[in-house]
Amino acid sequence: MDLITPTNRPTLRAFALPWRGASLGTLCAPLRHMRQTEPNIIVLAGLLLIWPTLVGCAPQTQYRRTALVAAPVSETLIRQPRGTVQVLGSVEGGVQDTDNFPEVGDPSVLRPTLWTSGELRIRVGDYVTLGMQATYASSRVSDGSAYGTPPLDKPRSYGGFGPNLAVHIPLSDTTLLGFAAAVTLGVMPWTVYERTRPPGATEHGFDPSSHRIVESGHDVAPLMRLSVGANHRLAPWVDIDYGLSLQNAAINVGFDEVAAEGSTLTFATFGVVPWFGLSLRTPQGLLFRASYAYPLGFTDYAGDQGGTGTFLVAIGADLDVD
Repeated sequence: MDLITPTNRPTLRAFALPWRGASLGTLCAPLRHMRQTEPNIIVLAGLLLIWPTLVGCAPQTQYRRTALVAAPVSETLIRQPRGTVQVLGSVEGGVQDTDNFPEVGDPSVLRPTLWTSGELRIRVGDYVTLGMQATYASSRVSDGSAYGTPPLDKPRSYGGFGPNLAVHIPLSDTTLLGFAAAVTLGVMPWTVYERTRPPGATEHGFDPSSHRIVESGHDVAPLMRLSVGANHRLAPWVDIDYGLSLQNAAINVGFDEVAAEGSTLTFATFGVVPWFGLSLRTPQGLLFRASYAYPLGFTDYAGDQGGTGTFLVAIGADLDVD
């Protein structure tokens, strides 16, 4: 722990409140510094005093970028269909944490808090299932990965479509070990803004009147997941599944001082998504499913980590097709 000396003693100037005329940079700089150094008692006391007055700080850069990207999902492929064909429609949602103190170069993307998916799966023999999945999300139901994430130029949607494969290995009469892979080719809309007037003391997040739209567009890129888990049949009409899923996510350079072409989206941010699911199947083949997943990792996409995790509810059918 650093010693408090006359040269490094925190001052009230460092904790000046916005309405007392301090610039945003003056207010945010010591807070960002505190996150990178070992805290001491006086610093902690200062944070406790100022925290209720401050939601977050965003760097007032020349350029801001935003994009609507896909969220990590709860795996649904480990459960083996009971019929020849399975159709499933689901609604999934959850909130991930936000980076309240982003810095220059950090991402600022819009993450869906509610999205819908559909699957069609066909059993090929006793152990393999092939299928397709589709996903839809709207920017109207989304949140920013960082404080000050701007909106898109207008409400837009994310859409994705792609194939999936699952292999189910019997361990006993009621237990299967499953391996699954899926690729979703997603269309991600984005917008780039440029600041039109000097940074001011009153802007803490994003002020549309201080920016102009430079360009908008969309990127098409694959999002992938690899999963392993177990499927247990507890009764003829109920089974559970659980496991781990490795997935990637999209991030950008959201806060930037230099111009760049396009969205700057990249797709090399990875995380692990553990999940637990419960499925109920009626004698007529109707299928009801609920699951919970908690994304881990996804550096920069998931803010300061944490959040609610994601909840999924689904309805479908296991069909026997001759």
